[in-house]
Amino acid sequence: MKNINKSYQVYGIGLPRTGSTSLAEALNILGYSGKHFCSINNSSRVSSFKELEKYYIDNSSYLDLENIVRKNIGSKFIFTDRSLTDWSESIKKYDKNFTTNIVEYKEACISLFKKYNKLKDLLFINITENTSEKNWNILCSFLDKEIPNYKFPNVDQNK
Repeated sequence: MKNINKSYQVYGIGLPRTGSTSLAEALNILGYSGKHFCSINNSSRVSSFKELEKYYIDNSSYLDLENIVRKNIGSKFIFTDRSLTDWSESIKKYDKNFTTNIVEYKEACISLFKKYNKLKDLLFINITENTSEKNWNILCSFLDKEIPNYKFPNVDQNK
């Protein structure tokens, strides 16, 4: 887990291989700037920090999620989701030793956000299965943003 600046308005907390790179690109289109860390290939991407609204996406957040949530009450959290079958097939291609289960992690997230009475600040979105229009509708509604006139990004940085 990298050091996290408390000034981020949006946190991406999905597991690896759930669309975190696509989410980062979508947030860039919406005018956010930020950092995206991918634990599978230990890579970071940073977009311009000229914007006031910032995001931090780290698909290793599951390792310290309660601490992140507790320190950032008031921020929005986006859990990029995938079906268990699709996700299992994808994660095995890149990390055969990955032990966290996406279904169990999702249940733990729900419990954690209930504990802090912050379910309204948690979004689950399945970027890989939704249409571009549906992804924009879900994301923009959650963030209270206008839907842009762009196709929702579908980025696979491990191709």
